[in-house]
Amino acid sequence: MSISIESLVNGWGDNESAALRLKIANLEKWLYHTYEPDKFGDGDFEQRLERWINNVASDEERRTLFRLITEIFYVGPVEFEELYRCAYQGPIARWLIDLEAIDICAANSQAQLVDAASKTWFCPVSDSFRVNSFFHINNLAAGASLRPDWRSLFELGDPTSIANYVKQSGITRLVLLEDFVGGGSQAIDAVEFATTIPGLQVLFVPLIICPDGVSRMRASELRICSGRPGALRYEAVMELPAGAFLTPSQSPFIGNIPFTDAVRKLLSDTYPKVGGGVLPSAGIKPYHPYGYPYKKPTGGLVVMYSNTPDNTLPIIHWRPKSRAWSPLFPRHSRD
Repeated sequence: MSISIESLVNGWGDNESAALRLKIANLEKWLYHTYEPDKFGDGDFEQRLERWINNVASDEERRTLFRLITEIFYVGPVEFEELYRCAYQGPIARWLIDLEAIDICAANSQAQLVDAASKTWFCPVSDSFRVNSFFHINNLAAGASLRPDWRSLFELGDPTSIANYVKQSGITRLVLLEDFVGGGSQAIDAVEFATTIPGLQVLFVPLIICPDGVSRMRASELRICSGRPGALRYEAVMELPAGAFLTPSQSPFIGNIPFTDAVRKLLSDTYPKVGGGVLPSAGIKPYHPYGYPYKKPTGGLVVMYSNTPDNTLPIIHWRPKSRAWSPLFPRHSRD
């Protein structure tokens, strides 16, 4: 039998639960209501919350799920606007200043920066990055009329045609942008492909990136620049620390061992329902109780208003075909 959130909180009857309820209501008002995937098909946040809590039967498990909500790192549309601004005013501006040798103390330094940006090609790595919003927020002039995503170009594009377009358009600088990078394998393939186009200097700016992605991206930058200095520069807006992730060996819940143990037990006990009866596997989603990848699951707590990464804990986002588990923030997957 489904139990309402209010009934549960009233039944628990403690100040901490009441405070969490108020906090969650405030987060819903300002953040959680913005979640887009299945926005008009799976109900509003309160409905999803009630179904999510009722996935489990014991009072202890329900309290653990309830507490876990406030540990989620949710990035809403307003936060993304700030990330767009920080990307341009930070990594991109620094790169252009270096390339153009702009004297930042000069009276016309801002005009020089704007001019440099107008001659730069800005493109997304994948179609999840909203490049038009990036242009609008930063009031940028289009350096080139086309803004293809480079994952598609990597898979389907003709390098000769791309090189011809770059040459005809007088493009020498390319900024590649991505909203979220986990392990980085797919993004790095596209970024490295871009560096093979003759005459291009490439800057890769992920808004948010996980530790494994950072390591791989820095290694890629070092390797490519050792053969062609200045061909690639990597600089993220936000590098998430390893301590922000929950794995079998680390926890972001510093000083709260009982809660960490309760979450780990819940992840293990509920995985048969979350995975729809599928055992942890390298090739079958959701891969592992701690998320993607199978051999070294990330244990993420990130949710973006546009989608939830698949390296976030499946208990938060995964909906099996069996519908045995109802997620709080259902992920819209490509497959």
